[in-house]
Amino acid sequence: MELTERGFAGVRGGRHGEILLDEDDDGMVVAAISTAFTLNDCPDDLRQAIDADKLAADRSCATAVENGPRYRLTDRIERAAQGGFVQDELQNTYRR
Repeated sequence: MELTERGFAGVRGGRHGEILLDEDDDGMVVAAISTAFTLNDCPDDLRQAIDADKLAADRSCATAVENGPRYRLTDRIERAAQGGFVQDELQNTYRR
């Protein structure tokens, strides 16, 4: 993976994990996403040590769901002109 002026290049095949936290926002369910992307390659020992139920309770969320590990199918992720990020492809897949 390479840091560029606009984002990241060479991310295809990079492994990462996510935790989805369901939060109640005035009656609407909102999922906050925490990701290992750019931090590490989501090592199995760290991923397996996550207690999703305890994490949800600690964060006062209805649920915490592990999403991954995942492998990127995108070549790059770039910052959009108005902020945020865009991907050249919007599909990821699981590998077992």
